[in-house]
Formats: sequence, C-alpha cells, structure tokens
Amino acid sequence: MKIRRIDFSPDEWIAGTLGMTPEEEGLYIKICALIWSTGGRISEEHLKRCTSAHGNKVNALLDHLEKAGKIVRNGREIGQKRAEKELENAQNRVGKARENGAKGGRPNGLAKPDGSASAKANHQLSTTNHQLKEDSVAYATGAGSAPADPLKAMWDRGKAVLGKSAGSLIGQAQRDHGYEAVIEAITATEHQGAAAPIEYFIACLKQKSRKRSAMEKFYAGAMEAADEFDRQQANGGAYYTPLGSLLDGR
Repeated sequence: MKIRRIDFSPDEWIAGTLGMTPEEEGLYIKICALIWSTGGRISEEHLKRCTSAHGNKVNALLDHLEKAGKIVRNGREIGQKRAEKELENAQNRVGKARENGAKGGRPNGLAKPDGSASAKANHQLSTTNHQLKEDSVAYATGAGSAPADPLKAMWDRGKAVLGKSAGSLIGQAQRDHGYEAVIEAITATEHQGAAAPIEYFIACLKQKSRKRSAMEKFYAGAMEAADEFDRQQANGGAYYTPLGSLLDGR
C-alpha cells in the first residue's frame, strides 16, 4: 500500500533539528522521506544510492545522527521512530478508508447521491500547530477534557517531562513567554522524547520567541487558513471566512 501523504509538523521539525548542520538535516529529511516512500526501514545502500554525497561523508553523518538519537540502526538497516509511527498512522487511515469504501460507506458530511449532505463530518484534522494548542491540556492530564485548573496541569506535566526540580524554570518560562508557548514546548519535548529534555524545552521556547522571516509568516498564515477551512468543513461546510490575512503584516 503506497502512502502519498504523511502528517508533518514544521514547528516540531524546526525544534528537533536545532543545532544540526545543513548536511545533517539534509540527510535526516532524506531518511524520513525514504522511509515514508518505501513503507518501512531502509538500507544504507539504498540511502547512498539516493544521495550524491561521498560514502565516507554519509557514514560520518549517520554516526552523528545516531549518537544524537535521531535515527536507529540495526546492522545496515536505518530507522526513525517518529517517521515510522507517522507512516503507521497514515497506513491505518488509508486502510480504514478502503474498508469503509468496500462496504459502500461514505464519510459523514460528504454529498449523497441526491446532492444533500449530513450535518456532521467524519473529519480528522491534520497534525498542525493549532492541535498542539487545543490538545495541550489533554496531554497534560491524560484526559480528553479540560481540567478545572489548566495552570496546575501545565506545572504537573512540565515537572513530569522536565523533572521535579524544573519548577523555577517553568515559572520563569511562563512569565517570559506565556502559558500557551510553555505548554506547546512541553508537549513538543514529550513527543520528541529528547535525551536532554530541559535543553530541548529551552530551544523550543527560543525558536518560538525569535522573529519569524517573511517566508515563515507566509507558511504559518497559510497553515492557519487551511486549518480554519478544515474546521468549517467539519462543521457542515459552512461558508469559510478567513481569520486574517495570509501574510502577517507585523
């Protein structure tokens, strides 16, 4: 089963590749793309056939990526846990869609033969930044509903991810960056499973606080517009009204 689309979070990618050289990051995304394209782990030989870099250079870069915990190797086989998990999620979605199609089903919200559509849409939002915001409390509590005290949930989850002695760091981060940025950084750190969670958490906050380039603003605006369109479609295809311009003028 060939997978054509994979959930990809630009924010998590940027935070997860901070400190990498361009060569390391280039080989890293090549590995992830090949895993998604082929449907599983790849061989070193396959990777080297797909890059123009010298074999010794590729070997050195692979050693750096493995030591940094970005990839796993079993002999000459290369894997990447997050890439493989996203591949599995995509395969499950495609398999479910095919199963429903074989049964003659149609997702709620799509037009029926008579042209009508149901009020509900069986719609799964893409894994983008707004989901981290909306789901941050659920990650913090392990539940699907917001707790009575989201700040306490943030502190509890932060200490669980960063360590019990990280209270002062969390407090300072909240004062400097705000609740939303802190809970996003905690969630990203948890997802990444970083070997040095405090350093990764700080890097996420720095990445959030730096001034974005015009291109980053464009893509961020485009993602927000696409997500809003998805939400409108999920609510029965109501007329889409943009939240703001795609290009952030600030």
